[in-house]
Amino acid sequence: MYTIGIYPRKSVYRDNSDSVAVQVQLCKDYAGIVFKDRETEFRVYDRDEGFSGKNTNRPSFREMMEDVENGVLDAVMVYKLDRISRNVQEFSAMYEVFQRHNVSFISVKESFDTGTPMGRTVMYILAAFAQLEREKVELDGLNARSFASQGQTRTAALSLKLAAREIHKEIIGEYPILLLDDVLSELDPRRQEYVLNRLGSGQVFITCCEEDRLATLLGGQVFHVEHGKITC
Repeated sequence: MYTIGIYPRKSVYRDNSDSVAVQVQLCKDYAGIVFKDRETEFRVYDRDEGFSGKNTNRPSFREMMEDVENGVLDAVMVYKLDRISRNVQEFSAMYEVFQRHNVSFISVKESFDTGTPMGRTVMYILAAFAQLEREKVELDGLNARSFASQGQTRTAALSLKLAAREIHKEIIGEYPILLLDDVLSELDPRRQEYVLNRLGSGQVFITCCEEDRLATLLGGQVFHVEHGKITC
C-alpha cells in the first residue's frame, strides 16, 4: 500500500483562496492519475486552516512531519507549493527530512514530483518565488505597500507568476497549466490585453466576473458558469 499524506491549507491572507475541501479533492484526483497502477491510501492533515504559511508552527504540519519521521508516509502531496511553506529556508529543512525518510513531495498545480531530478530543481525555484511573493518589497527603505496601489501590487505578483512560468518552460521544456484567478479586475486595459492575448503557448485559465473585460480577447474559448452549469 502506497500511503500519501495530503496537506491542505487555506491562506490567512486571501478569503478567496481554494477551500481545504477543494484542495483535498484535487490532490486525490491527481493521485488517481499519477498512481493509477498503485494501490493507494490517504492521510489528510487538514487542521491548519487560518494558519499562515510564513512559518511551520502549525499543528497539522507538525503531525505530518512526525508521520514522515516515523515512516508512515511514502509521499506528501499539496495542491500548491505555497500551501505548505512560503519560506525557502524552512522548506529546504522540511525537504531534507523527506529525503532522509525516502518520502516524495508532489505539487499538483506546479506539476512536479521530487521523485525526479527535474522535479527537485523546479521545486527549489518555485519555493524561492513563493517566498519572494510574500515578503515586503522596499524601495529606498520604504515598504512598497505604503505607497503602491492594490493594482500595482497585483501587477507585481502577476509578474512573479509569469516569470516562474517561463523558468518552468526553460527547465522542463513545456509550460505548466497557468490559473489566473480574477486577475483582470485590478489591471488597466493595456495589461488586460497583454494577459488575454500575449501569454504565448501553453494552457492558461483566466477567471473573471465581468464579461465586458473579454472584449479584447482575440483567441481562446470563453466558458460561462451559472447556477452550477457550464456553457460555452
